[in-house]
Amino acid sequence: MHDDDLRAYVDEIQHQRNLVELAVHILDDALQALPDSSVGCFAASQMILTGAAQISKLLWADTSASWTPERTAFAVNRAASLRAIVKPDPILQGRAVRNAIEHYDSRLDDITLDSSVREEGTHQGPWSPDDRPKKITAVVDISVSKRSEFPLPVPPENIIWMRHIDHETLEYTALDRSISISAVVDAIRDVSARAAEWLAARPIPDYTPGELGDLSEYGL
Repeated sequence: MHDDDLRAYVDEIQHQRNLVELAVHILDDALQALPDSSVGCFAASQMILTGAAQISKLLWADTSASWTPERTAFAVNRAASLRAIVKPDPILQGRAVRNAIEHYDSRLDDITLDSSVREEGTHQGPWSPDDRPKKITAVVDISVSKRSEFPLPVPPENIIWMRHIDHETLEYTALDRSISISAVVDAIRDVSARAAEWLAARPIPDYTPGELGDLSEYGL
């Protein structure tokens, strides 16, 4: 893929990194203001994961069966070309980044149905070891805390954490998925640094009016 075409995608990585850095500042401030700033912690964390997901989609192309072979090949080549530039950490490829914020509704359906089937006794036949649902006895809606210190007289395996952040490790959990916010931010900063090096080696030329030719017809 030609450098001129790649520039827009590399620039987008930098735009997303800037948004993530803003979210990091918001998260830092919110963590300092606990326990009255739990919502701010989650808002900032979601911003970080959204930026990571956008970068992930640039580096590993989503394709569609409805696309032409040429369209698919372009997206795959674009993603491969970007990966060659920024050499991303595998954490950005993992579905955990995207799934932490995507498909929340269907995952909540699965957990609710899983628990309801167990409670109502509508399951037919014996449970296999892999698909036996957990006995859900407590649901934590939103918490920034150490799980081991959370005041619930319930075994940890029987708790569903709708939204949880460990304020010491910055592990973010949404339902059944967990990911390290710190590791994600580090990975974004790494790819951004390599993107900056690539851009610096390919400066956009400065043109004088004469070099651009006669622009009078454009009112310039």
